[in-house]
Amino acid sequence: MPTPAFSFVSTNPFGLTTPGLYAHPTFVDIDGDGDFDAFNGNNSGNTDFFENTGDAGNPAFAGAVSNPFGLADVGVSAAPAFVDIDGDGDFDAFIGNQAGNTFFFENTGDANNPAFAAAVQNPFGLTNVGAFAHPAIVDIDGDGDYDLLIGNNAGNAVFFENTGDANNPAFAAGTQNPFGLGDVGSYSSPAFVDIEGDGDYDALIGNFAGNTTFFENTGDALNPAFSNSGSNLFGLANVTNSAAPTFVDIDGDGDSDAFIGGTVLLTSTQISYFPDTNVPPPPPPPIHAIPALSPTSTLLLVLLLLGVTYWKKWVRPG
Repeated sequence: MPTPAFSFVSTNPFGLTTPGLYAHPTFVDIDGDGDFDAFNGNNSGNTDFFENTGDAGNPAFAGAVSNPFGLADVGVSAAPAFVDIDGDGDFDAFIGNQAGNTFFFENTGDANNPAFAAAVQNPFGLTNVGAFAHPAIVDIDGDGDYDLLIGNNAGNAVFFENTGDANNPAFAAGTQNPFGLGDVGSYSSPAFVDIEGDGDYDALIGNFAGNTTFFENTGDALNPAFSNSGSNLFGLANVTNSAAPTFVDIDGDGDSDAFIGGTVLLTSTQISYFPDTNVPPPPPPPIHAIPALSPTSTLLLVLLLLGVTYWKKWVRPG
């Protein structure tokens, strides 16, 4: 995969809207119809749902529905993330809030018909991270289950390793800025994506100043090692305040596009859209299989090979 080349196109694309003074977007196919739907956490503590009524290559989002499917107000400044944490085939929700807590909403429906149970605060061994919990969920150590890294207001990322398994999560005590991650100033909002296509997850972390810092994973999929490579790389740009990045292949072209929530002078919010304009390499040409032979043709080929072998061994020497 080539190095990404992001290009700013617009704010609040495809019908997205951002009420309030906070925008924390994320994307997931919550209804199992093959395209990515959008959720956006806002300052009031609610999570707005935007159903994708387009398709995997041409997104079009319906109007916002607040706290659908049983999701609920988490206080102030909702920061949602979705993952199948219990391995039952549907997406569960984790939503951080201003108080530093993370609320878990188990999906008791299914992959096509989500239904979230009542919230549980800091489950499975998670703990309060200080203020402004911004959860990111990723299998950072390649052991087949999902770990959490939760950004906080101090600018740090707190790592909760999943020491359970893909069906029964159990998180170890939090560790601040592991693997070479670092303080980004304040209001850390992490996202993880294999931005370079080298098989491991890199970190892109937003901050209060509106920048997104790139931590390249110079380790591998099992042993992450991050190096701060700078801010607003690959064509990303400052979004004024409170950058909250997320990455998704929204147009179905095989690469990850960037959406960054941001606040404009603390008076309004927006989601900035940066599609990756690099063209992924074409797939390798197909390997043409040798056509299958009929039984008669196979027998003739065997006899021919036996005849050649006989000639070389017995006839040719004399």
